[in-house]
Amino acid sequence: MARAGGSMAWEDVRGRLTRDAPGLLRVIDEAFDVDRVGVALRLGPRSVDVMEGRTGVGTRVPPYTFYCKVRGHAGDYDLVMVIDEQGDGWQFAVRERGPRD
Repeated sequence: MARAGGSMAWEDVRGRLTRDAPGLLRVIDEAFDVDRVGVALRLGPRSVDVMEGRTGVGTRVPPYTFYCKVRGHAGDYDLVMVIDEQGDGWQFAVRERGPRD
């Protein structure tokens, strides 16, 4: 398999968004509490060959998926946030957490 799942720390994604998309990060921070660990695609040996060696095996790449909840909500992390890089920018989508999550 060229790509598989791998855990991803929210702080690592925050660092990337701080640099690349501070406005988007501000919106996320103001609206949501994000769980500290999520998942991302993890590049395998074949993926690195395709990317011509520009990154190492095991690198986590978007989309990043995290459980989250509305800021200040006392309950569980009942939403799923997907953050992805598209073209020249970043985007995110939030949906309700379903039974398969």
